[in-house]
Amino acid sequence: MTKTIFVLNGPNLNALGKREPGIYGGKTLADIEADCKAAGLELGLEVDFRQSNHEGVLIDWLHEAGEKAAGVAFNAGAYTHTSVGLHDAIRAIPVPVIERACTRGIPPQIDDSARRQRGYLRFWTLKLHPGAAGAEKHHAITRIQDIIHG
Repeated sequence: MTKTIFVLNGPNLNALGKREPGIYGGKTLADIEADCKAAGLELGLEVDFRQSNHEGVLIDWLHEAGEKAAGVAFNAGAYTHTSVGLHDAIRAIPVPVIERACTRGIPPQIDDSARRQRGYLRFWTLKLHPGAAGAEKHHAITRIQDIIHG
């Protein structure tokens, strides 16, 4: 039986490829979804790829993943820095969650506030995979495959 992993994407990630491509890259979310599904196919995993701008929906999907998935690759977007609810949902599920990001950080000239320096999720996720949009998801899928197959 093929194992399923969820690839969850948070707020504004539907705007990838259009929103500040100098920071987030030129790939669209559809491009990244295709890359993730191809990576899953190579690894013998089914990829359930989703995006929402709503925190409660992401929490519901994490709970669903706890019952249906072998692991989660998760880019919570801005919620990484603000959501105790997502933090608690990750702690509540029995599957590995790999936190990933589209950037290595926002350059100070664009956002010099401290608000993006705190990540509520990283203390309960297995590993942060920063990098260009798309590449980090392949690494996260590979990491989940390594965990679930021992």
